[in-house]
Amino acid sequence: MEKQMVNMRYPVVLLKKIDAYQNKMGFNTRTQTIVHLIQLGLNAQLGKSGEKG
Repeated sequence: MEKQMVNMRYPVVLLKKIDAYQNKMGFNTRTQTIVHLIQLGLNAQLGKSGEKG
């Protein structure tokens, strides 16, 4: 998989939730956690609407 760096700012409240999820799920990095959460959200949305790609 090709990778590209993205620099983003997140609200502190959201980062606290991401960090709590990271600890709960045992991810090593915040980046792994964020990518996982994005994948979960996209899969949930695409599955609901039947869209692909």
